[in-house]
Amino acid sequence: MKRLVYFLIATAVFGAVGWWLSSNQSPGRDLLPDPTPVVRIDSISPASGTPIDTTVTLIGTGFSKENNDIGITWKTPQESQYTMGYINQIKSADGRVITFPLPSAVGVCPFSNTDKDIVCIELALILPNQELEIFVLNKGGESNRVKFTVENNPDLP
Repeated sequence: MKRLVYFLIATAVFGAVGWWLSSNQSPGRDLLPDPTPVVRIDSISPASGTPIDTTVTLIGTGFSKENNDIGITWKTPQESQYTMGYINQIKSADGRVITFPLPSAVGVCPFSNTDKDIVCIELALILPNQELEIFVLNKGGESNRVKFTVENNPDLP
């Protein structure tokens, strides 16, 4: 009788292991979230330019097909604070390349990470003729920052 019990237990264990291996599942697989690609900028081209006349290309990973915000930050004349603005709703066809015209001014709200019901003041920040840091912001997170220099902004006094 003991042999029969041991045989049934062994059959059940090996059968369960065989089923588990053949189903290509691992314990907890359904409990883990799907990995989100890390938002990263690998390169920027060109590295400087004039607003309105310059088209900027960012190459990287983790860009959204629809709602990417291009964040732009720069030091104030006092050098103790930073100003930040955004170019909104930039698309990426393949998730690796973003191309956008460099504007002379940017808005103040990042729409990619906000609720649709947000109220944002319509305010334009004129880009200064100096070095800026550019990054991408979307539902996947915020990328690293790359340098870009604005030259001869026609909207500056």
